[in-house]
Amino acid sequence: MRAEDILKALPVPFYVIDLKKKRIVQTNDAKVKPEQGPCFAQLFDQNTPCREKDGKCLCERMIEKNLDAGFTLESGQRKDKRVYRASVKKLEGDLAIATYSEITREVSSIKEMKINTRRMERAEKLALFGSWEIDLQTKDLFATRGAGEIYGGSGGFFSLEEVKRLAVPKYRKLLDEAFDNLISGKRPYNVRYQIKRVSDGQLRCIHAIAEYRPDKNMVFGVVNDITEVILSQKALHESLADLSLAQKIAKIGNWKYRPGERNLQWSDELLEILERKSFPGNPGIEDFREFAEEDHFNLFKKAVRSAIHVGKPFEHQFYIKLTSGRRKWVEIICRPDKEKGEYGHFLRGTIQDVTSSKLAEIELQRLTNRQTTLIQNLPDAVYMKDVNYRKIVVNKGDVENCGVSSPEELIGKTDFDIYPREAAEKYFKDDQLVIEQGIPVINREEELPGEPKRWILTTKVPLRDVNGQVIGLVGIGHDITLRKQMVEELSEAKQKAEESDKLKSLFLANMSHEIRTPLNAILGFSKFISSGKLPHEKLEYYGKIIESSGQRLTSVINDIIDISLIQANQLKVDYSFFDINDLLEEMHIVYKAQQSEKIQKIDFRVRYCENQEHKVFKSDKNRVFQIFRNLLDNAFKFTDEGTIEFGCYTSSSEKMTLFVKDSGIGIEEGKTNVIFESFRQAQEGFSRRYEGTGLGLAIVSGIVNRLHGKVWVDSTAGAGSTFFVDIPFEAEKVTSDHGAVGKQSENEGENQKKRIVSFEDDLSSIEYMKSMATLLGHNLVNFDNPPLGIEYLRKNKADLVLMDVRLPLMNGFEATRIIKSEFPDLPVIIQTAYAMKGDMEKAFQSGCDDYLAKPVLLKDLKKKIKHFLQ
Repeated sequence: MRAEDILKALPVPFYVIDLKKKRIVQTNDAKVKPEQGPCFAQLFDQNTPCREKDGKCLCERMIEKNLDAGFTLESGQRKDKRVYRASVKKLEGDLAIATYSEITREVSSIKEMKINTRRMERAEKLALFGSWEIDLQTKDLFATRGAGEIYGGSGGFFSLEEVKRLAVPKYRKLLDEAFDNLISGKRPYNVRYQIKRVSDGQLRCIHAIAEYRPDKNMVFGVVNDITEVILSQKALHESLADLSLAQKIAKIGNWKYRPGERNLQWSDELLEILERKSFPGNPGIEDFREFAEEDHFNLFKKAVRSAIHVGKPFEHQFYIKLTSGRRKWVEIICRPDKEKGEYGHFLRGTIQDVTSSKLAEIELQRLTNRQTTLIQNLPDAVYMKDVNYRKIVVNKGDVENCGVSSPEELIGKTDFDIYPREAAEKYFKDDQLVIEQGIPVINREEELPGEPKRWILTTKVPLRDVNGQVIGLVGIGHDITLRKQMVEELSEAKQKAEESDKLKSLFLANMSHEIRTPLNAILGFSKFISSGKLPHEKLEYYGKIIESSGQRLTSVINDIIDISLIQANQLKVDYSFFDINDLLEEMHIVYKAQQSEKIQKIDFRVRYCENQEHKVFKSDKNRVFQIFRNLLDNAFKFTDEGTIEFGCYTSSSEKMTLFVKDSGIGIEEGKTNVIFESFRQAQEGFSRRYEGTGLGLAIVSGIVNRLHGKVWVDSTAGAGSTFFVDIPFEAEKVTSDHGAVGKQSENEGENQKKRIVSFEDDLSSIEYMKSMATLLGHNLVNFDNPPLGIEYLRKNKADLVLMDVRLPLMNGFEATRIIKSEFPDLPVIIQTAYAMKGDMEKAFQSGCDDYLAKPVLLKDLKKKIKHFLQ
């Protein structure tokens, strides 16, 4: 046979490859055709490791590495993967011979065997399980890794004697007998014993099972570590024993009920509770009627049926009567199984003798009811807390202090659940002191969070049991809000009184100065005039000084009267329609005349109301004039040069805003609010630079408030001030005919002489009123004796009465009451030097129609007389 034929007959494919051409030149593989295509394309595919790398194919690289033992190749992906064992040898020239044999199936089998072995080892480890076998001829024991770990090793071969020595000595004889019985066929090998492992010294419980194979003269077995099972069983037995003892001590029995079989099972403790040795026959629900009253039995029956059919658990206490005649309270608890069977839910439950606790509970409830009634009706807040700082008792007062609506919102809650954290932390520190150290907190003043502000006087004392152990605290909160407010008000009142006393002292000193200064001029120059030694020009000059001083004194008196009326809330306002521009023009003319010297250095301006629709409005013209007068007096007082501007800042359908602006000394920061208070000035004391009563701005504020308006100031020290006044606006609604009628009536009134009766005992005042009446074209009759004047009125017609207050025989208030009772339509004007707080109120209580305080200016008296005589 030729060598070529022998090669073709080989069972292993071979390939002679021209390494230079990368082609197969000879092969016994029928699928491959020599000299056609690259060798790797015919043997594998484009993705095999046979492709060229660094200009060399796989065969060349293998020859260089001298891999005579061969190598493995893989081709394909995943399911199509194939594994080959290959060998490449160099021939002469550029030729090489390569052989390939597929070993895919062998490789997969080995891999599967390894995976199964690892799975078996993991299962043995998890189950504390292992297998072993003994060769009876060699006496060698082979153990799997699981068995080896049970015995304290890693598996492998052991001698039989070595394994026997692991057993605790008392079990060695048992093991030998069991092994002999297995070999002789007398008894199966199924033993439990203990070993002591050499590796860690632990005692382990072992369960071993084995079988004998005579044909192989070998014993095969399995071993299981049951240590945890044995310990669990032991613990279970102990638990059951403990449960039985606990049931006996606690007088608790357990029971089970199968509704389909009507089978009731019970423990011995249940029989002891019911004082029975056994139940006859097959007891069921109806047998409970023997012990319970009818209403209790019906409750029990309804609860059991609901548990069977619906699976609803229950816990009820029943008052039962035993065969001995004794009575007991028992608590029956039932917990149905979740799964419902054909006849209903399987029931499990307990029964406990609660007679002692129930009687104590009833007695405690009686005491609690008494205590609750007492606590709930205490005027103070009362509460109790346990050692976990939770409220367990509260009363109505505490509910109110905590700001909730019911006690249920507090029970079981801590202060952190009730109050803001900052307050809760403060209260918690006190609670810790009481509960943890037993130190009481007595009469601690605390402010409750929230509005309105409230204060309580808190006392917290430890709550102790019969052994003196602290089991909580008792807290009492006494509301001291009213007391606290009184203390604060007293303190504030004291401070205000001290400040008021200081201010009034300064005010009185200032008033003394403001009154005595013009009075000094009046009395001094009057003395000069009455001497009769002065020339005519001096008399006129001194007369003007006296007139100016009198006006200044009158202004002081008017300020005092106005502030008294404002503080007594008796300031009267007389609303009428007037043109604000007419008033502004009048004031501009008056102050240009009065302040003629200062105006030489001051640019004095007026701003008229530009809104023609709103320049006429309804308010008290005299009070608005008074507001401007006080503000302008201040402006001229505190401005030596620069500008003073006043007038209407703006007007609308809702309000008119007036202003007075100056470039004077201004007001220091922080004093813009003080200046509107009574008896206060920006500069106070005897060292102040500017004169005045200090009442001007307080009067302005009082008038503005009475007119329902607002006043404020914008000022900078050294840069001047601007005062603003808002007055509510009401447009004129009268018709032109009304004005014509009024004017006509006035003219008619002026042309008619009226009779005025005056009651006055001061000669200068009598002359003053007579001159005024003559000036107005009326007749005046005076009486210094009130009874004679009243008699005159009874016999003669009069149109107006002018009444003084201080008169002989009868004061003006009494005389006015008599006159108004007899002549109710006769107008009476009281004029008096008594102009302090309360004097006006007395005047109007007597029945007068109007009131004037002396000194009475001619224009004021004239206005009043015209008003009543028209």
